[in-house]
Amino acid sequence: MKKRILWVTWHQTPYHDFLLDKMGKCFEMEIIYLRQKLASHPWTYADETKIISWDDKKARRAIINKIKADHYDLRVLVGWDHALTVFSAFFFILTNRPYFILCDTPNVNKKRSFFRRLYHLLVVPIIVRNLTGVLVTGKIGEHNFKAIHGENVNTVNFPFATDIDFFKPSTYFDVAPVPTIITVGRLVNSHKGFDVSLHAIKKIRDRNPMLAFKFLIIGSGPDEGELVKLIEKNNLKDFVQLIGWQEPNQMLSYYQQGYFYVHPSHFDPFPNTVLEAMACGLPVIGSDGAGSVLERVKEGVNGFVFHDNDVYQLSMLIEKFLQLPHEQVLQFKTAARQTAEEWTYQFNIDQLNKLF
Repeated sequence: MKKRILWVTWHQTPYHDFLLDKMGKCFEMEIIYLRQKLASHPWTYADETKIISWDDKKARRAIINKIKADHYDLRVLVGWDHALTVFSAFFFILTNRPYFILCDTPNVNKKRSFFRRLYHLLVVPIIVRNLTGVLVTGKIGEHNFKAIHGENVNTVNFPFATDIDFFKPSTYFDVAPVPTIITVGRLVNSHKGFDVSLHAIKKIRDRNPMLAFKFLIIGSGPDEGELVKLIEKNNLKDFVQLIGWQEPNQMLSYYQQGYFYVHPSHFDPFPNTVLEAMACGLPVIGSDGAGSVLERVKEGVNGFVFHDNDVYQLSMLIEKFLQLPHEQVLQFKTAARQTAEEWTYQFNIDQLNKLF
């Protein structure tokens, strides 16, 4: 008989839903979403998928009954920033039922408003003190969680899982004559640092104007206008292109045409685009502010790591990679794919099985 899991999560994402689908083949899943979808991430597939969501007021009574049911072997709540997860945690505490929290890598330097600080001072410690454990993205996530909430917390390494059967190279031995650099994310410079990458591209153009390459920025967001101005101001229109929002099935072709991937974000818990890029055989030049960069990028093997916000270092690494011999680029690409193959969804399944 399959083990039964209650899984309360935020909203649909392609990578999370991929893992949930695989989990559904191994366990009996009761999945409850807090949100139907987010306006900031307008995946169209989310409109076509029938889910149980707290946004549906008609479903709320049934959701509460599912939370209160006593037949689960494992209960997992995503964080403590929603009324339903807080209610659920305190219900489990009062009824002496074990539960886990699922969270992304926490930011040890995050600044909060007065009321958020008060909440984290008075409420969060009760939830943490009584939980069974925390599923957190990566070893760096485990480290950060313990740094904030204490060394005695039981943490479980539970990174995002990537569909490596879908995200894969078109061919290992095809390196385009004009290299295409790929970067992906929501266009919010304070978070993703796309302006940092543009300043780095400008430095490369100033140092080496004959170096041929294209730089594609894929995504949408409020800072698109600012990026357009930066591109125009620095005369980068012939080298930089803003692609806009792309659905998951559209992303594959961009990854597959890429020479390498740049992730210039500031603090970024465990960005999944880094994992997708590596699965497609793209070496990664990423910021040390990104959890998945620190955990998956092996310096000089499948990519390079630069210091967050260091425009000069980023520019030098991009230029260095663009000038590598063809054979060495292929070695980087092969190593990137091999890294992805070391981290399949089976790791997550195995981690869950250890919890029963």
